[in-house]
Amino acid sequence: MHKKLLIRTAAFRLLEELYLCSDHNLKANINPSDITDDKINIKMLQKAAVYLKEKSFITSGEAPCEYNWTATITANGIDWLEDFYQINPMKCPKD
Repeated sequence: MHKKLLIRTAAFRLLEELYLCSDHNLKANINPSDITDDKINIKMLQKAAVYLKEKSFITSGEAPCEYNWTATITANGIDWLEDFYQINPMKCPKD
């Protein structure tokens, strides 16, 4: 897989995990090693975190380590997820 595409994939996976584990303030404490696999390792997730921070999708203190990482998703990060999943927050979900 192309390196840039791999970083974007890792970034999306990281952002998605943060969103799923976030509290009402969109702050999440995750274990990054839970979302690693044979192609995406901790170093790739650290690069992905830098990408997300540069794009203003998250705010965080340090780069993710293997066991614990805390970050907050920004409105831009939520928009990126909504665009990907084609979610319209103004429409009610269908039953």
